[in-house]
Amino acid sequence: MDGAKTRTSGGKTLSSCRTAPLKPKPGLSGPPVLVLKEKGEIDWAEKLLPLHMFLEFGAWERVLINLMSLGLSRTSAILLKRTVSLSSDMTLQECRRYLDAVNLERIAIPAICRAEISRLRGRSS
Repeated sequence: MDGAKTRTSGGKTLSSCRTAPLKPKPGLSGPPVLVLKEKGEIDWAEKLLPLHMFLEFGAWERVLINLMSLGLSRTSAILLKRTVSLSSDMTLQECRRYLDAVNLERIAIPAICRAEISRLRGRSS
């Protein structure tokens, strides 16, 4: 509603500013990456961070996202990274190899987190 006043249930005015939704500029539609590519800004498009993914996972570090992609909970991934000082830029394959090789008896994480890793390995704890 353009120019409408926003009121509380008590009738007091909270805001008298415009409340019309923002509209995209003509000719620009779709995800930012596609818009940048359409405009010939390939370098910028490749450098664009996937903010939607960071919000979805609740993390921005590559190693945490990769651990969660393999099936670990966010809590287990964070505790594992902190406890064993995993590199922030580990690839998905490096994370898989680490989870398969880590000695669960020697890392100081809660039993439920160790059980989660064991389950991912295909064994019950």
